[in-house]
Amino acid sequence: MAVDLGLPSGIMWANCDLGEWIFNADYHPDDLYYRWGSIKSVDRYDNTGKNGYEWWNSSDNCYVQIGTDISGSKYDVAHNLLGGKWRLPSKKDVEELINYCNTKQILDLSAIVWITEWEKYENVIRYAGNIIGPNNNRIMLQEDSWWTGAISDDGVNACVFTYYAKKQQSSTVQVNRGEIVLRDVPREEPNKIRAVWDPNM
Repeated sequence: MAVDLGLPSGIMWANCDLGEWIFNADYHPDDLYYRWGSIKSVDRYDNTGKNGYEWWNSSDNCYVQIGTDISGSKYDVAHNLLGGKWRLPSKKDVEELINYCNTKQILDLSAIVWITEWEKYENVIRYAGNIIGPNNNRIMLQEDSWWTGAISDDGVNACVFTYYAKKQQSSTVQVNRGEIVLRDVPREEPNKIRAVWDPNM
């Protein structure tokens, strides 16, 4: 379902991740993860890396170039599966979400989470945030990362947006509580999809 957050662009954000019917903060075996530009879902813990990625050319030791922004293209899994005006968010869409929405309202949720190494479910506390738009409508994001349609500025990696419900300060990550951050990651990394509905498509 598309949620109108009152953003200037008119872009609406999905109320849950691709493959879910409603928002949930669980991690379980049925969660859908994708590589950048791939229509086929993969396991969250997939470790085949570049060798398992359809857009890696091992003979040339480089990525196959499928575009610098695949939002709305045939490589866009959200557009392929949902159709119509649905697509992957662009970096500009995420920046608009960051600039116009209140992301600081944090929720502590009791969730049944699949623990892969134990092969069973455990009841744990998960963190999620209400992302509140200028019109007070909201979506929820759990602590996770989602693909955008954009290649990183380096031309090698692709861009995800990550929601941090807790403050993190380390040599590699310095973020505040309730912050959405655009990051560059390898294209073959499994990540989730949070689609947007674009009235201009």
